[in-house]
Amino acid sequence: MDGYNRIHAVLGTSPHCIATHPSDMCVAMMALDATIFMTGPKGNRSVPITKFYLLPGTTPEHENVLAPGEIITHVTLPASGQNAKSHYLKRRDRASYEFALASAAVIVELDGRKIRKA
Repeated sequence: MDGYNRIHAVLGTSPHCIATHPSDMCVAMMALDATIFMTGPKGNRSVPITKFYLLPGTTPEHENVLAPGEIITHVTLPASGQNAKSHYLKRRDRASYEFALASAAVIVELDGRKIRKA
């Protein structure tokens, strides 16, 4: 926690864990309201991506809600609105193959010049 932490721009830490999440795709899937589908010994289920990842709390070894024996089978994304505009931006030290120092995914639906949904 007190060491080198320049790339630790994370939301959600605990005294037990601080770590970066290296996935660019997950940032975009959050903005897109993805749903994650899983299958396992107890059958099929789905969860919105906003409920899939867990904060470290006192159990940092649990990163997500996958139960033992479950696997992700697919992910769905709702259709974008007719006047939707989106953008993904990643700030990193090098041009390729680098974890983000910070990233953002944004989607807005416009009604003329007004933002209907963001």
